[in-house]
Amino acid sequence: MFSHKLNGPAVKCKVAICIKTGGTVWINGPFNGGKNDGTIFREGLSQVLHQDKEVECDAGHRGDNKIKTPDMGHTSRERKMKSNVRAQHEAVNGHLKQFNVFATHFKHLKPRNEVMSKHKACLFTVAVITQLKFHS
Repeated sequence: MFSHKLNGPAVKCKVAICIKTGGTVWINGPFNGGKNDGTIFREGLSQVLHQDKEVECDAGHRGDNKIKTPDMGHTSRERKMKSNVRAQHEAVNGHLKQFNVFATHFKHLKPRNEVMSKHKACLFTVAVITQLKFHS
């Protein structure tokens, strides 16, 4: 569960939001902190995404024809729209982080599967609460 980015133990979760509504449409995780984002996409969202749909991602995601990154915007208007979409997603991430579920250590649970199970339950609970806050 080691993350080179954080230089310690970590888990990684992925959240997808709808560009039109801003609502959470997909959650996947937790994964080991060192798991590759492209692998998570190919094994998760890519499998359930309709054939003619694409996703807007940050520059760290590459290698799939369904992924559109910031540098794929050809005009200033396209780049601005991509920037707005990423900002919208960061706002959702910020709301999720308010609950501190991503920084909470589950040290008291010994078996790894229990840790991941508890973390997943917390993540999904926080995602539902966050979604309800947007609609209240």
